[in-house]
Amino acid sequence: MTNKNKKTLTEGTEIAEPKVLVDASPFTAPPAPIPASNILSGDELVEIKNQLKAQLFEEMKDDAIKAREAEKFRREQEDDEHTLYNAKMKESPDPWVDIMGWVRTNEGVKIELDWNPPFVDYLKANGIRAADDEQTVQKWVTLLLRDMADDMEEKFETKDSEFG
Repeated sequence: MTNKNKKTLTEGTEIAEPKVLVDASPFTAPPAPIPASNILSGDELVEIKNQLKAQLFEEMKDDAIKAREAEKFRREQEDDEHTLYNAKMKESPDPWVDIMGWVRTNEGVKIELDWNPPFVDYLKANGIRAADDEQTVQKWVTLLLRDMADDMEEKFETKDSEFG
């Protein structure tokens, strides 16, 4: 019993010819040589590298500009929201005060506050009075900072302290 797909190893034993699962013919031929006209010179490679760097730099610069613009827009939105909130609170019947900003100067720290009339009324009802509303609020800030300093002094003062 002979079959052209089978080979005989020993008498009476036949084994099937292995099947080819993958066509290896494309892998057997070496790649075609690159023509000399398609090979870039060193100067051409440097020029391409510089162009790619410039393109990447422009993309990064564009991204940085976009990020700055987005941050600027976000801050403008926050400022608008804060302005609207302050306008609403100034009209509120409830006492309200807000720290608008602060700056350190040679004389100390300058604090800019905004408040509504009910806040001044609240201060006056609690015994903090001055010649006008601004001086009343300044007096409140002074008392507040003095109380904070006293609390800190009490908190950190001990009998064994070299400072106390």
